[in-house]
Amino acid sequence: MSDEASNAYATFESGFLQQTLQPAQVQLAKLGAPHDSILVDDLELADADRYKLVVVLNCFHLTVGQRDLIRRRLLNRGRCVLWCYASGLFDGERAFVQTMRDLCGLKLEVAKDPTPVRARIELTGAFDGLDHLGRRLVGHEHVWTRAVSAIDPDATTLGIREGTREVALAIKPMPGWTSIYTWNPVLPAAVLRVFARRAGVPIYNDRDDTLYASRSFLIVNADGAGPRALRFPSPADVFDPFVGRLLARGTTQYDRELIDKETLIVRYRRT
Repeated sequence: MSDEASNAYATFESGFLQQTLQPAQVQLAKLGAPHDSILVDDLELADADRYKLVVVLNCFHLTVGQRDLIRRRLLNRGRCVLWCYASGLFDGERAFVQTMRDLCGLKLEVAKDPTPVRARIELTGAFDGLDHLGRRLVGHEHVWTRAVSAIDPDATTLGIREGTREVALAIKPMPGWTSIYTWNPVLPAAVLRVFARRAGVPIYNDRDDTLYASRSFLIVNADGAGPRALRFPSPADVFDPFVGRLLARGTTQYDRELIDKETLIVRYRRT
């Protein structure tokens, strides 16, 4: 979820926007599950019940009406909401740290020193799910921002800013939903998958491939050669959409060997 007006709060031709908006959407495309891109102002028109994980991408500025809309439509039903850097800090011409805290449910602090610092995140032992990849340092390396860190004693620290003790990634259970804050808006797809699984999002593919899915079709573009295990939320018949040939019957996993950059398209029908 993003906001058009918030772009103006990052200044004209902002390097911050360049290093966050587009790269973040690339990682969402590699999540391994389908996703939608929605503007805050269109949230009223969306079927919010479909979404178990919501990424609040660039909503630095939010009006009172937009905040109420987010609370009413998203902060409920066991949903996980991932707030990216300084969500809701501005309302009009002024910055209100408390309203940012009130919206996300986490106590956040804006540094007095406005000097930008690099927002790389070092994962703590509380973050479980990436050990098999051998990665503990995440976040786009070119993201530099004024520090906005979490100082909430009731939140679990999942990551700190590289080389410091400043909390850059935190999670906190809220009544009826879960709040997650990230200082760096560009988290790798593997980290997003951990949050998606926690939220109950079905993951069709656990590799960093570009994936698109609908109720009938699954499209995967391979980022590297090797075996792929495509998983379905419930048993399904899998077909070659071009000739109609049945590839698998009543399966929850379809295995396929792909070469680098190969695109696989399958049609599936739940049984």
